[in-house]
Amino acid sequence: MAPKYTKGQNVIFGLEDVSFYGRSFAKFLIQQDFIVKEVNSSYTKKKRKSGTNRNKTDEIDALAICKNLITEYENLPFANPKDIYWTIKQTLSIRNNYVQMMANIKVSLHNLLVHNYPNYKSFFKDFDSKTSRGFFATFPNPDLLMDMDKDELLNVLKQFNKSTPTKKAEEILERFLDRIVSALSILLSAFSE
Repeated sequence: MAPKYTKGQNVIFGLEDVSFYGRSFAKFLIQQDFIVKEVNSSYTKKKRKSGTNRNKTDEIDALAICKNLITEYENLPFANPKDIYWTIKQTLSIRNNYVQMMANIKVSLHNLLVHNYPNYKSFFKDFDSKTSRGFFATFPNPDLLMDMDKDELLNVLKQFNKSTPTKKAEEILERFLDRIVSALSILLSAFSE
């Protein structure tokens, strides 16, 4: 088999990872005119598990890669570590990490807000609006609303959106008072038992 595939070379390389750590090595070998094949890690895992020793070590993985290279040579793709593909893959990976981070931040923010404002979603239609962000930045704790009347609250809200209707301040204070009444009734019923 060797002369058929080696093109006069004594060595054929099979690399499991040509996208991250093995990428630079694969590029170097290809530049030196060696034959480099890419061996899928799932094939390596399958070969390792088919043997008598199912432990995972570098030596066992190297042997499994060699066996795959010998038995599946025709089916294995040539390593082709193109920078554009690697760059796209890295960019997508970073983007996916940021998307996941944003989702985690949103959940954390929700947990913080629901602790102080259980009905916070009913305060504003658009949670990302200037008025919404300004309100929660100014009143991170509902206790800060305790001594406010609707006109004072409206003045604060108008700092973030001049067209905030008077009704919005009334709604927020009404919901806040409903929460206080609800909490007091729970307390009173707990003490009366």
